[in-house]
Amino acid sequence: MQDNLSIIVTMIIFVTLVVIFPLYNLFERQDDMSYTLALKATTTFVDEIKNNGYIDQASYNNYISQLGNTGNSYDVQIEAYRKTLIADETKPGEFLEQYKIDYTEDILNTINTGTANITGKSQNIVNAYLLNQDDQIYIKLKNSSTTMAGAVFNAIIPTAKKERIVVNYGGIVKNSSWNKVESTIHSFTTAPSVPIVTKNGTAISGGSITVDSGMPVQFVATSTPSDWWKNIVNYVWTFQFADGTTEQNIVTAAAGTAPVLTGTITRSFPVATPSTVTVYAIDNYGEKSGNTVITVNTVSIKPTKPILSSNPDTITHNVIIPVAGGTVIAFSASSTPGSAYKTIAKYVWTIQNGGGAPYVRETATGSYTDTFANGVGSITVYAVDSVGLSSDITGTAFSVMNNFAQQAISSVGLATIDSIIITGATVSAYSFEVGVSSGHWGSDWWRIEGLTTAGVWENVNPTGVVGTTVGVSNGVSITLTTLVDQYRYKQLRFQYSVDAGHAACITTGSHIAYTVQYKF
Repeated sequence: MQDNLSIIVTMIIFVTLVVIFPLYNLFERQDDMSYTLALKATTTFVDEIKNNGYIDQASYNNYISQLGNTGNSYDVQIEAYRKTLIADETKPGEFLEQYKIDYTEDILNTINTGTANITGKSQNIVNAYLLNQDDQIYIKLKNSSTTMAGAVFNAIIPTAKKERIVVNYGGIVKNSSWNKVESTIHSFTTAPSVPIVTKNGTAISGGSITVDSGMPVQFVATSTPSDWWKNIVNYVWTFQFADGTTEQNIVTAAAGTAPVLTGTITRSFPVATPSTVTVYAIDNYGEKSGNTVITVNTVSIKPTKPILSSNPDTITHNVIIPVAGGTVIAFSASSTPGSAYKTIAKYVWTIQNGGGAPYVRETATGSYTDTFANGVGSITVYAVDSVGLSSDITGTAFSVMNNFAQQAISSVGLATIDSIIITGATVSAYSFEVGVSSGHWGSDWWRIEGLTTAGVWENVNPTGVVGTTVGVSNGVSITLTTLVDQYRYKQLRFQYSVDAGHAACITTGSHIAYTVQYKF
C-alpha cells in the first residue's frame, strides 16, 4: 500500500514538472506579450490625447481594438483632471488652483453621440471631449478576463489574484490642437467670453472714453459662460489711476437672466489723465475670461470766474461811495462749478490792506468781511471746486478815504494817487471821483495815466486830452469805464490839480476815491 502511494506522488510530481510547468511557462510568456501590447496601445492613446488635447470616438475605438488583439478583455478607467481657478475668499483678487475630475462615464457620454467634428470654428466642435493645455489625463487598465496562465496558476493556488495585466499611464496635456482653428474664439468647454462694457448705458467704442473729471461713471460688464450649465458669478474690476494709485473690486454678478449675469460698478475719475479700467469675468467653475481694457481720458472744466460785489460798493462805483478808514467792507463772490457733478469747495482771497503786505484767507462760502485802513486797498479771489480745479482770478483795487491832505501836493495844488500793481494782472476798468470843499472855484483839471506792461507811462484820459476844466465847485466823477485794451496797463495814476491859491479847498473836507478792476 505504501508503495502505491509513493507511485501516485511520483506521478503527480512528474506530470507537474513535465507537463503543467512548461505549459504554465508558455502561457505566462503569452501574458507578457499581451502586457507589452496593452502598454504600447495605452501609451500611444494617452500620448495622442496629450498632444492633441481631445478624445473622440474614433481614437477611443482604435485603442479598444488594439487591446482586443491580445485576446483578453480589459477594464479601462479614464480620469481627466481639468484645471480651474477659484476665487480666494480670504485674499480678494487672488485665486486658488483646483482640478475638476471627469471620469470614464462623463467622457464617454460626450464622445458617444456621433462622429466628432474637429474642424471649422471652435464653437462648432462636437462629439469630442476637449482638454486644455496643463490639464491632466490618466488611464488605469487591468484584465477583466482570466488569462490561460492565470487559470493554471489559480488551479494550483485558488486564492491568487486574477489581474495579471495591469497598466497605469498618464500625464499633462501639452497642447490643444483643436484650439488653433480660431484662436480668438474659445471652445464651449473653456473660459467665459470677454466682457462687453457699457458706460452710463451707452456702448463703448474703440476701447476709450472721455468724461468730465469728478463725473460718476456707471460701468456695466456682460460676459457669457462657455457652457449652458455654468453661471457668471463675479466680475473683477481694476482701476489704475493716472496718479499711480490702483483699486481692485470683486463685484458679484447680479442683474440679468442666468447664466448671463452682469456686473455693475460706479466710479469717478480725477483731473489727472488718462486712467485705465480692466475687467474680467469668473464663472462658477473658477474659469476666468479674457480682459476688457478701457482707457478713460478726463477733461477739466474749471469753475467760472467769480462775480465780485461789496457793501459798501467799492467795486462798480457807478455811484461812488467813498469809504472812510476803519470801515468794515463785506465782499461777496459767486462762482459756478464746471459741471453738475461738482461743487464749489472753497474761495481763496488775497487782501492788501492800507498798503501793507498781502495776506491770504480761505472761506467755505463766497463771503468775506474785513476792516480796511486808510490808504489803498485791494482784494482778489478765485474759486476751487470739489476735484481741485481753480477758476480764473477776479479782483479790484480801491482807495479808502484818501484826503488830498494825505497826498504829495505841489505848490500849485497837484495831488497824485497811484493804483497798486497785482502780479500777473492788467487793468480792465476804472472809476475816479474827487470831492472839493463847498464854495471852491477855479480852473481845476484832472488826468489819468497808465503804466504799460513795457514800463512806459501813457495818457488814458477818457476825453483824450491832458487837462479838463472842471468848473466851479464840481470836482470830478467818472463812473466805471472799461478800457478798450484790457491787457495794456498794469497800473493807473490819478491826478487832480487846483490853482495854487486854492490849495486849501482840497486839503480840508474833501476826498479822492478810485476803483481799478483787473484782467488775470
